[in-house]
Amino acid sequence: MQNKNEWEEGFQLLIEYNKEFGDCLVQAKSLYCDYKLGSWVGIQRYKKDNLTSEKILRLDAVGFVWSSDQAKWEEGLRLLVAYKKEFGNCLVPAQFQYHDFRLGSWVEKRRRIKDKLTTEQIGYLDKLGFLWDLQEYRWEEGFKYLLAYKEEFGGCFVKNPTKYHNYNLYLWVSRQRIKQNKLTPLQIKRLDALGFIWNLPKYRWEKDFKHLVAYKKKFGDCLVQERNRTDSNRRGSEERKEYRRLERWVHYLRSVVTDLRTEQVNSLNKLGFEWDPQESFQWKNFFEKLVAYKEEFGDCLVEPRRNFRLRRKREYSLASWVSQKRSQKDGLTPEQVNSLDDLGFVWDSQEAQWETYFKHLVAYKEKFGDCLVEEIVNRHQYRFHVELAEWVSEKRWQKDELTPEQVTRLDGLGFVWDEEEAWWQKGFKELVAYKKEFGDCWLEPINADLRDPYNTLADWVSKVRSQRDRLTPERLDRLNGLGFEWKVR
Repeated sequence: MQNKNEWEEGFQLLIEYNKEFGDCLVQAKSLYCDYKLGSWVGIQRYKKDNLTSEKILRLDAVGFVWSSDQAKWEEGLRLLVAYKKEFGNCLVPAQFQYHDFRLGSWVEKRRRIKDKLTTEQIGYLDKLGFLWDLQEYRWEEGFKYLLAYKEEFGGCFVKNPTKYHNYNLYLWVSRQRIKQNKLTPLQIKRLDALGFIWNLPKYRWEKDFKHLVAYKKKFGDCLVQERNRTDSNRRGSEERKEYRRLERWVHYLRSVVTDLRTEQVNSLNKLGFEWDPQESFQWKNFFEKLVAYKEEFGDCLVEPRRNFRLRRKREYSLASWVSQKRSQKDGLTPEQVNSLDDLGFVWDSQEAQWETYFKHLVAYKEKFGDCLVEEIVNRHQYRFHVELAEWVSEKRWQKDELTPEQVTRLDGLGFVWDEEEAWWQKGFKELVAYKKEFGDCWLEPINADLRDPYNTLADWVSKVRSQRDRLTPERLDRLNGLGFEWKVR
Protein backbone atom coordinates (compact mmCIF):
# COMPACT_ATOMS: atom_id res chain seq x y z
CA MET A 1 0.00 0.00 0.00
CA GLN A 2 2.91 2.29 0.81
CA ASN A 3 4.35 1.93 -2.69
CA LYS A 4 0.96 2.80 -4.13
CA ASN A 5 0.76 5.89 -1.95
CA GLU A 6 4.26 6.91 -3.02
CA TRP A 7 3.32 6.46 -6.68
CA GLU A 8 0.15 8.49 -6.21
CA GLU A 9 2.10 11.22 -4.47
CA GLY A 10 4.54 11.41 -7.37
CA PHE A 11 1.75 11.30 -9.94
CA GLN A 12 -0.17 14.12 -8.23
CA LEU A 13 2.97 16.27 -8.14
CA LEU A 14 3.54 15.48 -11.83
CA ILE A 15 0.02 16.74 -12.58
CA GLU A 16 0.81 19.94 -10.65
CA TYR A 17 4.12 20.27 -12.53
CA ASN A 18 2.28 19.88 -15.86
CA LYS A 19 -0.23 22.54 -14.90
CA GLU A 20 2.60 24.92 -13.95
CA PHE A 21 5.04 24.25 -16.83
CA GLY A 22 2.80 22.75 -19.54
CA ASP A 23 4.67 19.45 -19.85
CA CYS A 24 6.02 16.48 -17.94
CA LEU A 25 9.66 17.10 -18.83
CA VAL A 26 11.06 17.12 -15.31
CA GLN A 27 14.81 17.37 -15.25
CA ALA A 28 16.68 14.47 -13.74
CA LYS A 29 17.42 14.83 -10.03
CA SER A 30 15.37 18.02 -9.80
CA LEU A 31 13.12 18.72 -6.84
CA TYR A 32 9.56 19.91 -7.06
CA CYS A 33 7.85 20.96 -3.84
CA ASP A 34 10.70 19.36 -1.94
CA TYR A 35 9.97 16.07 -3.67
CA LYS A 36 12.46 14.25 -5.91
CA LEU A 37 10.14 14.42 -8.88
CA GLY A 38 12.95 14.11 -11.42
CA SER A 39 14.02 10.79 -9.93
CA TRP A 40 10.40 9.57 -9.78
CA VAL A 41 9.89 10.37 -13.51
CA GLY A 42 13.09 8.52 -14.35
CA ILE A 43 11.94 5.44 -12.42
CA GLN A 44 8.63 5.35 -14.34
CA ARG A 45 10.49 5.26 -17.66
CA TYR A 46 12.92 2.66 -16.44
CA LYS A 47 10.13 0.39 -14.95
CA LYS A 48 7.51 0.91 -17.65
CA ASP A 49 7.24 -2.82 -18.31
CA ASN A 50 6.40 -3.39 -14.61
CA LEU A 51 3.74 -0.73 -14.43
CA THR A 52 0.09 -1.64 -14.57
CA SER A 53 -1.97 -0.73 -17.62
CA GLU A 54 -3.91 1.71 -15.49
CA LYS A 55 -0.79 3.61 -14.47
CA ILE A 56 0.50 3.70 -18.04
CA LEU A 57 -2.87 5.05 -19.26
CA ARG A 58 -2.93 7.67 -16.54
CA LEU A 59 0.64 8.78 -17.41
CA ASP A 60 -0.16 8.87 -21.12
CA ALA A 61 -3.20 10.97 -20.33
CA VAL A 62 -1.04 13.75 -18.83
CA GLY A 63 1.45 13.68 -21.76
CA PHE A 64 4.18 11.64 -20.12
CA VAL A 65 7.24 11.17 -22.34
CA TRP A 66 8.47 7.59 -22.05
CA SER A 67 11.68 7.92 -24.15
CA SER A 68 14.58 9.60 -22.32
CA ASP A 69 15.93 10.92 -25.63
CA GLN A 70 12.55 12.24 -26.57
CA ALA A 71 12.25 13.74 -23.11
CA LYS A 72 15.57 15.53 -23.50
CA TRP A 73 14.51 16.73 -26.94
CA GLU A 74 11.23 18.09 -25.64
CA GLU A 75 12.87 19.72 -22.66
CA GLY A 76 15.63 21.26 -24.77
CA LEU A 77 13.18 22.56 -27.37
CA ARG A 78 10.96 24.06 -24.68
CA LEU A 79 13.89 25.88 -23.06
CA LEU A 80 15.22 27.02 -26.44
CA VAL A 81 11.84 28.62 -27.17
CA ALA A 82 12.05 30.38 -23.82
CA TYR A 83 15.65 31.45 -24.50
CA LYS A 84 14.72 32.99 -27.84
CA LYS A 85 11.79 34.80 -26.26
CA GLU A 86 14.17 36.27 -23.68
CA PHE A 87 17.25 36.99 -25.84
CA GLY A 88 15.80 37.28 -29.34
CA ASN A 89 17.84 34.51 -30.99
CA CYS A 90 18.91 30.89 -30.74
CA LEU A 91 22.63 31.66 -30.35
CA VAL A 92 23.13 29.93 -27.02
CA PRO A 93 26.77 30.15 -25.90
CA ALA A 94 28.58 26.84 -25.42
CA GLN A 95 28.39 25.41 -21.89
CA PHE A 96 25.59 27.87 -21.09
CA GLN A 97 23.04 26.65 -18.51
CA TYR A 98 19.52 27.94 -18.73
CA HIS A 99 17.18 27.19 -15.83
CA ASP A 100 19.57 24.49 -14.60
CA PHE A 101 19.59 22.87 -18.02
CA ARG A 102 22.74 22.67 -20.16
CA LEU A 103 21.07 24.35 -23.10
CA GLY A 104 24.37 25.35 -24.73
CA SER A 105 25.49 21.73 -24.95
CA TRP A 106 22.04 20.66 -26.18
CA VAL A 107 22.13 23.22 -29.02
CA GLU A 108 25.65 22.21 -30.05
CA LYS A 109 24.61 18.56 -30.13
CA ARG A 110 21.60 19.31 -32.39
CA ARG A 111 24.07 20.76 -34.92
CA ARG A 112 26.32 17.72 -34.73
CA ILE A 113 23.50 15.14 -35.09
CA LYS A 114 21.38 17.02 -37.62
CA ASP A 115 21.44 14.04 -40.00
CA LYS A 116 19.97 11.86 -37.19
CA LEU A 117 17.08 14.18 -36.35
CA THR A 118 13.65 13.58 -37.73
CA THR A 119 12.14 15.79 -40.38
CA GLU A 120 9.66 17.01 -37.82
CA GLN A 121 12.41 17.97 -35.36
CA ILE A 122 14.36 19.83 -38.04
CA GLY A 123 11.19 21.64 -39.01
CA TYR A 124 10.58 22.76 -35.43
CA LEU A 125 14.10 24.14 -35.18
CA ASP A 126 14.01 25.82 -38.59
CA LYS A 127 10.75 27.52 -37.69
CA LEU A 128 12.39 28.79 -34.53
CA GLY A 129 15.26 30.34 -36.54
CA PHE A 130 17.83 27.78 -35.45
CA LEU A 131 21.31 28.31 -36.94
CA TRP A 132 22.76 25.03 -38.10
CA ASP A 133 26.12 26.47 -39.29
CA LEU A 134 27.32 28.80 -36.56
CA GLN A 135 30.54 29.67 -38.40
CA GLU A 136 28.56 30.86 -41.39
CA TYR A 137 26.38 32.96 -39.14
CA ARG A 138 29.37 34.52 -37.42
CA TRP A 139 30.96 35.20 -40.81
CA GLU A 140 27.82 36.96 -42.05
CA GLU A 141 27.65 38.95 -38.84
CA GLY A 142 31.24 40.11 -39.23
CA PHE A 143 30.73 40.93 -42.90
CA LYS A 144 27.69 43.03 -41.98
CA TYR A 145 29.76 45.08 -39.53
CA LEU A 146 32.62 45.43 -42.03
CA LEU A 147 30.19 46.74 -44.64
CA ALA A 148 28.90 49.32 -42.14
CA TYR A 149 32.48 50.23 -41.19
CA LYS A 150 33.40 50.89 -44.81
CA GLU A 151 30.33 53.05 -45.34
CA GLU A 152 31.30 55.11 -42.30
CA PHE A 153 35.09 55.38 -42.78
CA GLY A 154 35.52 54.78 -46.52
CA GLY A 155 37.71 51.69 -46.36
CA CYS A 156 38.22 48.21 -44.90
CA PHE A 157 41.35 49.08 -42.91
CA VAL A 158 40.26 48.53 -39.30
CA LYS A 159 42.95 50.54 -37.55
CA ASN A 160 43.10 49.13 -34.04
CA PRO A 161 41.57 46.41 -31.85
CA THR A 162 38.80 48.57 -30.49
CA LYS A 163 35.23 47.35 -30.80
CA TYR A 164 32.95 48.70 -33.48
CA HIS A 165 29.41 49.08 -32.11
CA ASN A 166 30.34 46.59 -29.35
CA TYR A 167 31.55 44.07 -31.94
CA ASN A 168 35.21 43.01 -32.16
CA LEU A 169 35.54 43.75 -35.85
CA TYR A 170 39.34 43.95 -35.68
CA LEU A 171 39.49 40.32 -34.50
CA TRP A 172 37.07 39.16 -37.20
CA VAL A 173 39.05 40.92 -39.94
CA SER A 174 42.31 39.41 -38.65
CA ARG A 175 40.80 35.92 -38.72
CA GLN A 176 39.74 36.30 -42.34
CA ARG A 177 43.37 36.97 -43.31
CA ILE A 178 44.64 34.04 -41.25
CA LYS A 179 42.15 31.50 -42.62
CA GLN A 180 41.89 32.86 -46.16
CA ASN A 181 42.56 29.42 -47.63
CA LYS A 182 39.58 28.03 -45.65
CA LEU A 183 37.07 30.59 -46.89
CA THR A 184 34.64 29.70 -49.65
CA PRO A 185 35.18 31.20 -53.13
CA LEU A 186 31.98 33.18 -52.64
CA GLN A 187 33.16 34.65 -49.34
CA ILE A 188 36.49 35.67 -50.91
CA LYS A 189 34.66 37.21 -53.86
CA ARG A 190 32.40 39.23 -51.57
CA LEU A 191 35.36 40.48 -49.53
CA ASP A 192 37.30 41.39 -52.69
CA ALA A 193 34.32 43.35 -53.97
CA LEU A 194 34.34 45.29 -50.71
CA GLY A 195 38.03 46.14 -51.10
CA PHE A 196 39.22 43.86 -48.33
CA ILE A 197 42.91 44.16 -47.40
CA TRP A 198 44.40 40.67 -47.46
CA ASN A 199 48.07 41.65 -47.18
CA LEU A 200 48.21 44.14 -44.33
CA PRO A 201 52.02 44.75 -44.40
CA LYS A 202 51.85 45.48 -48.14
CA TYR A 203 48.90 47.80 -47.67
CA ARG A 204 50.66 49.71 -44.89
CA TRP A 205 53.84 49.96 -46.97
CA GLU A 206 52.01 51.36 -50.00
CA LYS A 207 50.03 53.79 -47.85
CA ASP A 208 53.10 55.08 -46.02
CA PHE A 209 55.17 55.24 -49.22
CA LYS A 210 52.41 57.31 -50.83
CA HIS A 211 52.56 59.75 -47.90
CA LEU A 212 56.36 59.93 -48.23
CA VAL A 213 56.04 60.76 -51.94
CA ALA A 214 53.65 63.59 -51.05
CA TYR A 215 56.09 64.82 -48.38
CA LYS A 216 58.95 64.81 -50.90
CA LYS A 217 56.85 66.79 -53.36
CA LYS A 218 56.05 69.39 -50.68
CA PHE A 219 59.42 69.76 -48.93
CA GLY A 220 61.89 68.60 -51.60
CA ASP A 221 63.43 65.74 -49.60
CA CYS A 222 62.61 62.64 -47.55
CA LEU A 223 64.00 64.07 -44.32
CA VAL A 224 60.87 63.92 -42.22
CA GLN A 225 62.18 66.11 -39.45
CA GLU A 226 61.19 68.32 -36.57
CA ARG A 227 61.08 71.59 -38.55
CA ASN A 228 58.35 70.27 -40.82
CA ARG A 229 56.48 68.66 -37.95
CA THR A 230 56.64 71.99 -36.10
CA ASP A 231 55.32 73.72 -39.18
CA SER A 232 52.37 71.32 -39.13
CA ASN A 233 51.52 72.38 -35.57
CA ARG A 234 49.81 75.37 -37.08
CA ARG A 235 47.52 73.04 -38.99
CA GLY A 236 44.90 70.52 -37.88
CA SER A 237 45.71 67.87 -35.31
CA GLU A 238 45.14 65.04 -37.80
CA GLU A 239 47.80 66.42 -40.15
CA ARG A 240 50.19 66.83 -37.24
CA LYS A 241 49.60 63.23 -36.20
CA GLU A 242 50.20 62.10 -39.77
CA TYR A 243 53.58 63.86 -39.88
CA ARG A 244 54.58 62.28 -36.60
CA ARG A 245 53.53 58.83 -37.75
CA LEU A 246 55.44 59.30 -41.02
CA GLU A 247 58.51 60.36 -39.05
CA ARG A 248 58.32 57.16 -36.99
CA TRP A 249 57.91 55.07 -40.16
CA VAL A 250 60.95 56.66 -41.81
CA HIS A 251 63.03 56.04 -38.69
CA TYR A 252 61.82 52.42 -38.67
CA LEU A 253 62.88 51.92 -42.31
CA ARG A 254 66.42 53.01 -41.53
CA SER A 255 66.60 50.56 -38.63
CA VAL A 256 65.39 47.55 -40.68
CA VAL A 257 67.00 48.33 -44.05
CA THR A 258 68.57 44.83 -44.19
CA ASP A 259 65.12 43.26 -43.78
CA LEU A 260 63.43 45.20 -46.57
CA ARG A 261 62.71 43.58 -49.92
CA THR A 262 64.87 44.56 -52.88
CA GLU A 263 61.98 46.25 -54.67
CA GLN A 264 61.21 48.31 -51.57
CA VAL A 265 64.81 49.49 -51.27
CA ASN A 266 64.87 50.33 -54.99
CA SER A 267 61.65 52.33 -54.70
CA LEU A 268 63.06 54.31 -51.78
CA ASN A 269 66.36 54.93 -53.56
CA LYS A 270 64.53 56.09 -56.67
CA LEU A 271 62.61 58.55 -54.52
CA GLY A 272 65.89 59.86 -53.09
CA PHE A 273 65.43 58.38 -49.63
CA GLU A 274 68.13 59.43 -47.15
CA TRP A 275 69.35 56.34 -45.31
CA ASP A 276 71.80 58.44 -43.29
CA PRO A 277 69.95 61.61 -42.24
CA GLN A 278 73.10 63.19 -40.82
CA GLU A 279 74.82 62.82 -44.18
CA SER A 280 71.73 64.21 -45.90
CA PHE A 281 71.61 67.26 -43.64
CA GLN A 282 75.30 67.83 -44.35
CA TRP A 283 74.67 67.48 -48.09
CA LYS A 284 71.91 70.10 -48.08
CA ASN A 285 74.00 72.49 -46.01
CA PHE A 286 77.15 72.30 -48.13
CA PHE A 287 75.29 72.20 -51.43
CA GLU A 288 73.58 75.47 -50.53
CA LYS A 289 77.00 76.95 -49.72
CA LEU A 290 78.36 75.72 -53.05
CA VAL A 291 75.45 77.34 -54.88
CA ALA A 292 76.21 80.61 -53.10
CA TYR A 293 79.89 80.24 -54.00
CA LYS A 294 79.00 79.69 -57.65
CA GLU A 295 76.74 82.76 -57.66
CA GLU A 296 79.53 84.91 -56.23
CA PHE A 297 82.57 83.58 -58.09
CA GLY A 298 81.12 81.97 -61.21
CA ASP A 299 82.45 78.45 -60.68
CA CYS A 300 82.62 75.52 -58.22
CA LEU A 301 86.41 75.57 -57.92
CA VAL A 302 86.56 75.92 -54.16
CA GLU A 303 90.20 75.87 -53.14
CA PRO A 304 91.53 73.77 -50.31
CA ARG A 305 93.60 76.67 -48.96
CA ARG A 306 93.14 80.42 -48.60
CA ASN A 307 94.03 81.60 -52.07
CA PHE A 308 95.63 84.87 -53.11
CA ARG A 309 92.80 86.05 -55.34
CA LEU A 310 89.98 85.69 -52.84
CA ARG A 311 90.98 88.30 -50.30
CA ARG A 312 88.46 87.29 -47.68
CA LYS A 313 88.52 84.03 -45.78
CA ARG A 314 86.44 81.13 -47.17
CA GLU A 315 85.28 78.13 -45.23
CA TYR A 316 87.90 75.45 -45.53
CA SER A 317 85.23 72.82 -44.80
CA LEU A 318 83.49 73.59 -48.12
CA ALA A 319 86.69 72.92 -50.04
CA SER A 320 87.08 69.66 -48.15
CA TRP A 321 83.48 68.70 -48.91
CA VAL A 322 83.96 69.44 -52.63
CA SER A 323 87.07 67.28 -52.70
CA GLN A 324 85.22 64.52 -50.88
CA LYS A 325 82.34 64.52 -53.38
CA ARG A 326 84.81 64.01 -56.23
CA SER A 327 86.21 60.89 -54.61
CA GLN A 328 82.73 59.64 -53.63
CA LYS A 329 80.95 60.15 -56.96
CA ASP A 330 80.06 56.47 -57.32
CA GLY A 331 78.43 56.55 -53.89
CA LEU A 332 76.20 59.55 -54.63
CA THR A 333 72.59 59.22 -55.70
CA PRO A 334 71.69 60.01 -59.34
CA GLU A 335 69.78 63.02 -58.06
CA GLN A 336 72.85 64.36 -56.25
CA VAL A 337 75.09 63.81 -59.27
CA ASN A 338 72.59 65.61 -61.52
CA SER A 339 72.38 68.52 -59.08
CA LEU A 340 76.15 68.95 -59.11
CA ASP A 341 76.30 68.54 -62.89
CA ASP A 342 73.70 71.26 -63.33
CA LEU A 343 75.86 73.51 -61.18
CA GLY A 344 78.88 72.92 -63.43
CA PHE A 345 80.74 70.77 -60.90
CA VAL A 346 84.18 69.53 -62.01
CA TRP A 347 84.49 65.87 -61.04
CA ASP A 348 88.10 65.19 -62.10
CA SER A 349 90.51 66.41 -59.42
CA GLN A 350 93.29 67.13 -61.91
CA GLU A 351 90.91 69.04 -64.14
CA ALA A 352 89.68 70.97 -61.11
CA GLN A 353 93.26 71.86 -60.19
CA TRP A 354 93.92 72.99 -63.75
CA GLU A 355 90.80 75.17 -63.81
CA THR A 356 91.68 76.69 -60.44
CA TYR A 357 95.18 77.76 -61.43
CA PHE A 358 94.09 78.90 -64.88
CA LYS A 359 91.50 81.12 -63.19
CA HIS A 360 94.26 82.70 -61.09
CA LEU A 361 96.46 83.11 -64.14
CA VAL A 362 93.64 84.96 -65.88
CA ALA A 363 93.35 87.24 -62.85
CA TYR A 364 97.10 87.82 -62.93
CA LYS A 365 96.99 88.70 -66.62
CA GLU A 366 94.11 91.14 -66.02
CA LYS A 367 96.13 92.93 -63.33
CA PHE A 368 99.66 92.88 -64.77
CA GLY A 369 99.13 92.44 -68.51
CA ASP A 370 101.11 89.21 -68.93
CA CYS A 371 101.48 85.63 -67.68
CA LEU A 372 105.02 86.08 -66.33
CA VAL A 373 104.30 85.04 -62.76
CA GLU A 374 107.17 85.43 -60.32
CA GLU A 375 107.41 84.02 -56.86
CA ILE A 376 108.68 87.41 -55.58
CA VAL A 377 108.04 90.75 -57.25
CA ASN A 378 109.11 94.25 -56.38
CA ARG A 379 107.70 96.29 -53.55
CA HIS A 380 105.27 98.14 -55.81
CA GLN A 381 103.35 94.94 -56.37
CA TYR A 382 102.36 92.27 -53.88
CA ARG A 383 103.51 88.87 -52.84
CA PHE A 384 101.72 86.17 -54.88
CA HIS A 385 101.15 82.65 -53.87
CA VAL A 386 104.26 80.62 -54.63
CA GLU A 387 102.14 77.83 -56.08
CA LEU A 388 100.93 79.81 -59.11
CA ALA A 389 104.51 80.51 -60.19
CA GLU A 390 105.34 76.83 -59.70
CA TRP A 391 102.26 75.82 -61.72
CA VAL A 392 103.21 78.16 -64.60
CA SER A 393 106.73 76.75 -64.66
CA GLU A 394 105.32 73.21 -64.54
CA LYS A 395 103.01 73.82 -67.52
CA ARG A 396 105.99 74.90 -69.64
CA TRP A 397 107.82 71.62 -69.35
CA GLN A 398 104.54 69.62 -69.41
CA LYS A 399 103.31 71.17 -72.65
CA ASP A 400 103.37 67.85 -74.50
CA GLU A 401 101.15 66.31 -71.83
CA LEU A 402 98.48 69.00 -71.99
CA THR A 403 95.33 68.59 -74.02
CA PRO A 404 94.98 70.59 -77.24
CA GLU A 405 92.18 72.57 -75.58
CA GLN A 406 94.42 73.50 -72.63
CA VAL A 407 97.26 74.58 -74.92
CA THR A 408 94.84 76.69 -76.95
CA ARG A 409 93.46 78.37 -73.84
CA LEU A 410 96.97 79.22 -72.58
CA ASP A 411 97.99 80.49 -76.01
CA GLY A 412 94.92 82.69 -76.05
CA LEU A 413 96.11 84.19 -72.77
CA GLY A 414 99.57 84.99 -74.21
CA PHE A 415 101.33 82.27 -72.26
CA VAL A 416 105.14 82.14 -72.74
CA TRP A 417 106.15 78.52 -73.25
CA ASP A 418 109.95 78.98 -73.51
CA GLU A 419 111.45 79.14 -70.04
CA GLU A 420 114.43 81.25 -71.12
CA GLU A 421 112.13 83.64 -72.95
CA ALA A 422 109.99 83.87 -69.84
CA TRP A 423 113.09 84.59 -67.75
CA TRP A 424 114.09 87.38 -70.14
CA GLN A 425 110.67 88.99 -70.27
CA LYS A 426 110.20 88.91 -66.50
CA GLY A 427 113.62 90.50 -65.92
CA PHE A 428 113.12 93.18 -68.55
CA LYS A 429 109.71 93.99 -67.10
CA GLU A 430 111.27 94.45 -63.64
CA LEU A 431 114.05 96.60 -65.10
CA VAL A 432 111.49 98.88 -66.70
CA ALA A 433 109.80 99.31 -63.33
CA TYR A 434 113.18 99.99 -61.67
CA LYS A 435 114.08 102.64 -64.25
CA LYS A 436 110.70 104.29 -63.76
CA GLU A 437 111.32 104.54 -60.02
CA PHE A 438 115.02 105.40 -59.87
CA GLY A 439 115.70 107.00 -63.29
CA ASP A 440 118.43 104.64 -64.46
CA CYS A 441 119.21 100.97 -65.08
CA TRP A 442 122.12 100.81 -62.70
CA LEU A 443 121.90 98.16 -59.98
CA GLU A 444 124.55 97.53 -57.38
CA PRO A 445 126.20 94.14 -57.40
CA ILE A 446 124.46 91.52 -55.34
CA ASN A 447 124.98 91.83 -51.59
CA ALA A 448 123.17 90.64 -48.51
CA ASP A 449 121.95 94.13 -47.62
CA LEU A 450 119.67 94.43 -50.66
CA ARG A 451 116.08 93.41 -50.34
CA ASP A 452 115.10 90.23 -52.12
CA PRO A 453 113.30 91.78 -55.14
CA TYR A 454 116.30 93.97 -55.93
CA ASN A 455 118.64 91.11 -55.30
CA THR A 456 116.80 89.03 -57.92
CA LEU A 457 116.82 91.89 -60.47
CA ALA A 458 120.53 92.60 -59.88
CA ASP A 459 121.26 88.97 -60.60
CA TRP A 460 119.27 89.22 -63.88
CA VAL A 461 121.20 92.40 -64.90
CA SER A 462 124.51 90.72 -64.16
CA LYS A 463 123.61 87.69 -66.32
CA VAL A 464 122.44 89.91 -69.20
CA ARG A 465 125.80 91.76 -69.19
CA SER A 466 127.64 88.44 -69.32
CA GLN A 467 125.46 87.26 -72.24
CA ARG A 468 125.72 90.46 -74.33
CA ASP A 469 127.43 88.73 -77.27
CA ARG A 470 124.66 86.07 -77.35
CA LEU A 471 121.66 88.41 -77.15
CA THR A 472 119.43 88.86 -80.16
CA PRO A 473 119.43 92.21 -81.95
CA GLU A 474 115.88 92.77 -80.76
CA ARG A 475 116.83 92.33 -77.12
CA LEU A 476 119.91 94.56 -77.54
CA ASP A 477 117.78 97.29 -79.08
CA ARG A 478 115.25 97.10 -76.24
CA LEU A 479 117.99 97.27 -73.61
CA ASN A 480 119.81 100.12 -75.31
CA GLY A 481 116.57 101.96 -75.78
CA LEU A 482 116.02 101.72 -72.02
CA GLY A 483 119.48 103.11 -71.32
CA PHE A 484 120.99 99.89 -70.10
CA GLU A 485 124.51 100.29 -68.61
CA TRP A 486 126.72 97.53 -69.93
CA LYS A 487 129.82 98.44 -67.93
CA VAL A 488 130.08 97.90 -64.23
CA ARG A 489 131.07 101.08 -62.36
